Amino acid sequence: MSRVVPFTIASPEAPPTTRLRRMLLGDLLVRKGVLDADRLAAALDQQTGQDQKLGRILLANGCIASEDLTAALSRQSGLPQVDLTECWIHISSATPRLTANASMGVR
Repeated sequence: MSRVVPFTIASPEAPPTTRLRRMLLGDLLVRKGVLDADRLAAALDQQTGQDQKLGRILLANGCIASEDLTAALSRQSGLPQVDLTECWIHISSATPRLTANASMGVR
């Protein structure tokens, strides 16, 4: 079984010698209890030789729910989780192209 080696990134606030370790997606899901180690190992084996992200494989195999994936990706990246079905975007925030298309009735 092959595993991807995590990379390290420098924290902008930390001195150059301090590094943050990025947690692996599979490890996050196992720690959270939404995925067992056997299913993770099977998905990692399936990923070998394929050009697919682990999260997509886990979703396609029914191993995890999309909510579990987005929560784990949010934690992994350090970015907040946002449910776009519950967000309103004001038209003035749209890009000029989107605004122009909306005013012309183009979808």
